[in-house]
Amino acid sequence: MVYYYKKTENPTWKGGLFSLFLSFGLILILMYGIIPGFTKVGGWFELFFVNTLGMSYNTGVAVYLILLVASIVWALFESISDRGDIKRARIAFLLSIGLSGILFIGGSIWLWLVLIATAIYFVFSKNKLNIKFLNLSMSSLLVILIGFSAYAIIPIRSSANTPLDLNSPEDVFSLGSYLNREQYGQTPIIYGTTYASQIVRDNQGRAEISKEKKSYSRVLQTAENQKDRYVESKIPTYKYTNTMLFPRMHTHPSEPGYGNHIQGYEIWGGVTDRSKKPTLFD
Repeated sequence: MVYYYKKTENPTWKGGLFSLFLSFGLILILMYGIIPGFTKVGGWFELFFVNTLGMSYNTGVAVYLILLVASIVWALFESISDRGDIKRARIAFLLSIGLSGILFIGGSIWLWLVLIATAIYFVFSKNKLNIKFLNLSMSSLLVILIGFSAYAIIPIRSSANTPLDLNSPEDVFSLGSYLNREQYGQTPIIYGTTYASQIVRDNQGRAEISKEKKSYSRVLQTAENQKDRYVESKIPTYKYTNTMLFPRMHTHPSEPGYGNHIQGYEIWGGVTDRSKKPTLFD
């Protein structure tokens, strides 16, 4: 918004509102694109170099970082050098945003394909991407990554096995979980369970699973000559009954404060039946 009001001679409320929403969009790209995407793409490189090629731990991450920095530097060089070429600059730009993880928001492959197709159209369409915008974008991305490089202290510290080592983020996979704050659990904000929610079970009494998330951890080595390798495990997300929009009255029997939560809901919300789902206005 500061940039808009500084560069625009006659700013309007529509332009200010547009710049505000654009700022929100940039924050979303930062929080849900670059931060988790960095560890996501780095994890793909790590799996390939360790599990497929049989190399040691962190080899894939090192190659990924080299390629990411090299692609950004390449894009900057093509955008400022007299010998630069707009076509090569566009290729380097597309490669940089792909390696940064911006195009891999969420966990849907269909969403990734849409974002990739949109980026290709935007980058290679005429007059859609000028050299100034490319240079500004790559410079901003480079500065952001320099700032995020401070996160490298987390796995370095964790490798020392300090007494306080929450989630033990020693590799790119556990670092991703650490940055996503998965060690603190999750509380639904927009849509989710309430105090009346129960796990949905089939006719055999087995819990029904809505989706599963893949997780990777280092294999427990039992011999000196055993190769480094990551083993895959799956974290299930179960189906629940009595879910609702904006579940302010949320709790679960596994949570330490479950009893206090229920007691508070009974006092503040007038809850008399714990099996009845609250309304949106409760």
